[in-house]
Amino acid sequence: MTNTPKEAAFKPAKNLTLDELMHGALYEPDVNKKAAYKAKFEAVIAQKQLQIINRDGFVR
Repeated sequence: MTNTPKEAAFKPAKNLTLDELMHGALYEPDVNKKAAYKAKFEAVIAQKQLQIINRDGFVR
């Protein structure tokens, strides 16, 4: 299996904490890696938001 450029860009962002992803999104000097960190950070935040919204008792 070959890695696509997108998969290669996300490889450094796998299995990191939210703090590490945010730090990478803010301070990574490599533009491509910075974009990967930002995208992964936003995906994790969106997932957490959905979990909170789907809880019983959540009022919109």
